[in-house]
Amino acid sequence: MHSIWDERYASHETVYGKEINVFLGQTLSTLPAGRLLLPCEGEGRNAIAAARQGWEVAAFDGSAVAVEKTLRAAEEAGVAVRCVQADAMEYPVAPGHYDAVGLVFAHMPPALRRGFHRRMASGLRPGGTLILEGFGPGQLAFTSGGPRELGMLFTEEMLRDDFAGLEVVQCETREVVLDEGPFHQGRAQVTRFVGRALLGSALLLAACLAPFSPAAAQPDSPKLSAAEENALRQPPVVQPLPADSVRWVHRGKLDIQFSQAHFNQWAAGGQSNVSLLTKLDQFWEYDRGRNGWDSELHLAFGLQNRPDESVLLKTDDRIEISTKWGHRATANGFLTVLANFRSQFAPGYPLVNGVPNRDVLQSRWMAPGYGVLAAGMDYKDAPRQLTVFVAPLTYKTTWVLDSTLSAAGAFGVTPGARSRHEVGGYMRLAWTTPVWKNLQYGTRLDLFSNYMQTPENIDVFSDHTLTMKVNDFLSTTLNATFLYDHDVALQKGEPVVGPEGQILDPRMGPGLQFREILSVGFSLAL
Repeated sequence: MHSIWDERYASHETVYGKEINVFLGQTLSTLPAGRLLLPCEGEGRNAIAAARQGWEVAAFDGSAVAVEKTLRAAEEAGVAVRCVQADAMEYPVAPGHYDAVGLVFAHMPPALRRGFHRRMASGLRPGGTLILEGFGPGQLAFTSGGPRELGMLFTEEMLRDDFAGLEVVQCETREVVLDEGPFHQGRAQVTRFVGRALLGSALLLAACLAPFSPAAAQPDSPKLSAAEENALRQPPVVQPLPADSVRWVHRGKLDIQFSQAHFNQWAAGGQSNVSLLTKLDQFWEYDRGRNGWDSELHLAFGLQNRPDESVLLKTDDRIEISTKWGHRATANGFLTVLANFRSQFAPGYPLVNGVPNRDVLQSRWMAPGYGVLAAGMDYKDAPRQLTVFVAPLTYKTTWVLDSTLSAAGAFGVTPGARSRHEVGGYMRLAWTTPVWKNLQYGTRLDLFSNYMQTPENIDVFSDHTLTMKVNDFLSTTLNATFLYDHDVALQKGEPVVGPEGQILDPRMGPGLQFREILSVGFSLAL
C-alpha cells in the first residue's frame, strides 16, 4: 500500500496542492494555537500552514516520499514541523496531549476505521478539538477524487458513532468545489465533523482501546454497523442540505487598556494623566450551501484626562457596522452585496497648544456619517485569511446632520445640505497573517472612486493592527490608520491675513490623516 502512495507522491510536484485544506484552515483560525496532530498528512500542506499560524505541529504519513517532501517544504518555509513515517494503525498517540487533531481525507478500510478514529481522538486533551473532512457517499457520483469503495466513505451517523466520546460541535454533509492539486479538482460531496473532548484522557483512551479488547475482537464481527450499512447503500445522489446543516460562527474580542501616571515635584518633569481605551470587535459568519452572510461590528472609545490642566481628550472614537451577503459562483468567488456604515460617538474639537478648542466644533455623531452600498465580486481565501471585494457599482452617502457643519460645507457637502451622494467603484481588501508565535498582523484597505466627479481622486481608508498576545487575557496592540478624502478640507497651516484683517489664504485643503495608538491591557475572547 505504501509503495502505491510513494509512486503517486513521487510522480507530481504536489499531489493535493500547496494550500491548507479550506475547512481545516477555517476551523483552526477560530482556535488558540497549541499542539496539533495531523495524521496521514501527505506532503505537508496543512502542517506548514498551521505552523505559520503558531501551532506546534506533529504529523505522520505512511509514505516515505511524502514525509521527505513535508520536511523539505517545512525547511524551505522556515517553520518547525515534526513529521515521521508511520503506519496509521501503529503511530503512538500520546493520550491527552494535543489541543487539536486534524483528519483531512484520511479514509480507512471499514474494519479499521472506527478504531483509528477513536485512537486519534484519545490524543485530545480535555477541551481539545477534533476536525475532520472526508468524502461522503455521494462522492461516487463525482470524479473529483477519493475512494471508489462505498465502505470507505463517511456518513454523519458513522462519525457521530465513531466519536461518541466527543461533544459534537458540527456534523454535516455538503457539496463543495475542490481546488486542491491535480487529484482533488471539481465538484465533490464532503462530510465534515468538529468535536470537542469533554472527557478525561483516560476515559478517551479506554474508549479508543475498547474495539481491540478480547470481547470485541470477534473474527466474525461485521465490518459495518446496520445503520452504516443502510446509509452507505443509499443511491450516491447529492441531496439538498437539511435545515440543520448550517454553519454559524460567532467570534469577538473585548479589549480594555488603562494607563496612569502621577508626578509631584519630579525634577525631570512630567505630566500627570489617566487614560482608558475600550474596543469591541464582533464577527458573525453564516454559511449554508452556496450562500453566505458575514457581518462585523467595531466599536472603540478612548479618553485621556490631564488633571493638572483640567483637560479631557478623546484618543479614539469609532462606530462601524458592515454586512455582506454572497452567493458562491466559483470555489473562492462570491457574487456579493455589501453595506457599510461608519460614524463616531462624541463631538470632536481642534487642538490648540494641546488643548481642545471647544468653541469650534469639528465633528460629532453623524457629522460625518458614511454609508456604502456596493455590489460586486468577493474573493475569499480562508487559509490565508484574505478577502478581496471589488464592486464596480457602488452608492456612497456622506451625512452631515449638524447644522453648523452643514452650513460650512464640511466633509464635501454643499453648504446647507445635510448629505452628499456619490456613485462609483469600490474595493475592500482584508488580510490577517501570523508574523511570529503569538504575534499577528491584520490590515484593511478601502478604496472608492466617484465616477461622476474627479474619479482620479480616490478616497483611501487604510487600517493596520499588530497584536502580540501575552496570554489568554493580556495583549499589546499597535494600531495605525491612514485616511484620505479629497472632499474633506484640513487646516494645513496658519491662515494668511491681509492688512485689513481679511483672510487671503485660509490654508485649507485635502490631506493625509493619520492616527496611531499603542496600547497594553486586558483582552477577552467572546
